Amino acid sequence: MEILSAILGTWSGRLITLCLFEMLFFLFYSPQYFLSIVGRDKDAKELSGKYRSSALSIAGLVFAGITFVLANADDIPNVEPALEVLYVSVGFLIFSFLIEGLTNHRYIWLMCQEIVLEYGVIGLLLGLWLLSESVAPSSARVSLAVLVIACLLRAREVVGEIEAYSNLGEKSRRQFLWDFIKRVEK
Repeated sequence: MEILSAILGTWSGRLITLCLFEMLFFLFYSPQYFLSIVGRDKDAKELSGKYRSSALSIAGLVFAGITFVLANADDIPNVEPALEVLYVSVGFLIFSFLIEGLTNHRYIWLMCQEIVLEYGVIGLLLGLWLLSESVAPSSARVSLAVLVIACLLRAREVVGEIEAYSNLGEKSRRQFLWDFIKRVEK
């Protein structure tokens, strides 16, 4: 329990946990789609390339922000939580950039790329809010509003994805899991 409370006791731990939970949820919600082979789906490959370039661009911005914070760390009180979240954000964005080669194989990698890209952006906004809380608390409301809007948009997107994947049907979901279990037993 101490490990769990230590992980969930930090903003970066909560961000990572939420990201992993969302990935696992979609994998178990619609395994027949996410474990299927991409093949010649040009739309998926094009989308993956767009995610890759977006991730690299945003990672550059986050890295510049980290550099600024580190250069002025002596003048900024309580900067560690913001830096920790910004480091996690860069990690998510770099992961989204590097995973592009795997997205040509299975849809699960495309889903991972999308989710870590979006959590990288949310991490950037969370880090900026934490930083503004330390530096200029009176202006932190603006960064909090932007963070809340981004989280609400992500939540709405998750609801839309659940609705889209629910059309696959419960019977096919059960059949896929049954076939998967039979393959593992062989």
